[in-house]
Amino acid sequence: MYALLYARLRRVAHDLQESVIKRFPFGGEGRYRFTVRADFFNLFNRVNFGKPVNTSNSANFGQSIDTFRPRVIQFAGRFDF
Repeated sequence: MYALLYARLRRVAHDLQESVIKRFPFGGEGRYRFTVRADFFNLFNRVNFGKPVNTSNSANFGQSIDTFRPRVIQFAGRFDF
């Protein structure tokens, strides 16, 4: 159980996700609002390897030959009225 918990915590630590949001109210009494948002997935671009090959007669036995997605950044804008 502890190994599974450690593996999950370790996985989360290497795939840091953050969001930055800024709201700009304008118009009479802040009636309108424009929101800008940036989302960062795998912020520090750490390599996250997949499971190693477990076929014993494979040339890649014991090696991780795939990775999970790299850093992804998305931007969004929203106008509320």
